[in-house]
Amino acid sequence: MAAHHMVNVLGIRDARRTPTGPDGGIDVVSRSAIAQVKRHSAPTGRPDLQRLVGARGRSASLRLLFYSAAGYSESARRYADEMDIALFTYDITGNVAPLNRPAKSMRASASRSSGGGSVVAPRAASARALPPKPSKHPGRPGLGWVVAGVLFGGALVNRIARPDPWGFFDVVVAVICLLVVVLGIHSIVERVKWNRRSRQARALRAAPPLSGVLQPKSETSRPAEPAATGAVEI
Repeated sequence: MAAHHMVNVLGIRDARRTPTGPDGGIDVVSRSAIAQVKRHSAPTGRPDLQRLVGARGRSASLRLLFYSAAGYSESARRYADEMDIALFTYDITGNVAPLNRPAKSMRASASRSSGGGSVVAPRAASARALPPKPSKHPGRPGLGWVVAGVLFGGALVNRIARPDPWGFFDVVVAVICLLVVVLGIHSIVERVKWNRRSRQARALRAAPPLSGVLQPKSETSRPAEPAATGAVEI
């Protein structure tokens, strides 16, 4: 419980439980902190905190944390404030609460470092853009094709009426027809592009939406550790 709280709530990523053995004053260790856990029926007293301070030895930079299921005596709380020991309480459901100023300060600092404990998913506004507006008459032939048909018909009639293949009118009609054909090809290409963009936009809109905020698991939702005999419990 204590190691889990230190890693996931306080941001002490290298916290780990010490091997089970005689009570030497340390239950969780890391490069920057040590912690003691007690599950007594009576409030934790000052001597337990003094043993934790003694276990730190000359490593004055190590932060001291204490977890108690029954709370703390008044003398223990005063001593913790003097020695800058972070006091936490916990219950059988695994809910951990900071009790004194060092503990609350440590919890607030971890929250600021993690950005408030939430991860915001990136917005997908551009991916949710609507497809381009379709043509008013998508099923009708383009004007270019109508003009091309009229000009081709006129050229055919003129060719029959005037056998000279290099007549002025034939040349003009041929040039205009060529331009109309180019415009028609361009229209087809644009329509294909529009259809492709429309399919992509519909596929994006059909995809499941991204979640806005991912909240970390609440401390109250963690399962309680099984009860164990002895004075030390992690």
